[in-house]
Amino acid sequence: LNRKTQGVKGRGSIERRKEWERERERERERERERERERERERERERENEVVGGLEKQSE
Repeated sequence: LNRKTQGVKGRGSIERRKEWERERERERERERERERERERERERERENEVVGGLEKQSE
């Protein structure tokens, strides 16, 4: 990879830009994962409330 980028000067910046894009994409993915985790937590809490309510009713 190093040899390629050093061989063609114009291409090196493109390679770097691609790396940067990939890095930003990874960051976005991590953000989405965090959002999904938060959603799952909220769902669990809602389900627990519903289950707790059902248990109280069935007694």
